[in-house]
Amino acid sequence: EATSAAGAAATFAPTAEDDVDGPVPVTTDLASGSVFPIGATTVTATATDNSGNEASHTFTVTVRDTTAPALLLPDDQALEATGASGAVATFLADATDAVGVTALTYSDASGSTFPLGVTTVTVTASDAAGNSNSMTFTITVQDTTPPALTMPANQTLEAAGPAGAVATFVATATDVVDGAVVVTCAPASGSVFALGVMAWWPLMRPQPRQLRGGRRRQLSRLGLAVDRLRVHP
Repeated sequence: EATSAAGAAATFAPTAEDDVDGPVPVTTDLASGSVFPIGATTVTATATDNSGNEASHTFTVTVRDTTAPALLLPDDQALEATGASGAVATFLADATDAVGVTALTYSDASGSTFPLGVTTVTVTASDAAGNSNSMTFTITVQDTTPPALTMPANQTLEAAGPAGAVATFVATATDVVDGAVVVTCAPASGSVFALGVMAWWPLMRPQPRQLRGGRRRQLSRLGLAVDRLRVHP
């Protein structure tokens, strides 16, 4: 198996026997321990006896790459939506291979806008031998930001009768995902609002006061119910 782009080291020890001289030394055109490139390499071994007789034979050293690249993925991400289309996510994966990574691809590119919900991103690394490895991580886009409300101004109204006065108003709201959203108010615009606000007074005030408009309210020890927001002594 290849241990680098250069291939792999191979060790071998061919032997030879002569009828007259017995064991004789053997030489090879490529030395044992050499680094052999990926693919098949033919090695020639030659033995010579003391009389100069020579014999040669060949064998093959094959180096292959069957190991897929190792992937290092980014962590799963959880993002807040920045608009109706979702949110932009950036990420970077890495891969290593003994021989070398030739391609690193993503099912969804870094910098893409990811929609609301969970998206699974597949990363694939390949090497020159055609080995590949794929792994996944997730991008989750969520909408947890409430709409932004624009409130009407506070109002001071004159009572139109014993029941109080009708108040009309408009509140609006916008949301980063949904844009303009419906607003409900309680009580609703157009409702009749009852007389009075509670104006807190010092304790033990002895006498009730006459209020503008000729309507009298009983002054308690704690406060005064009035038919306007302003209390006139």
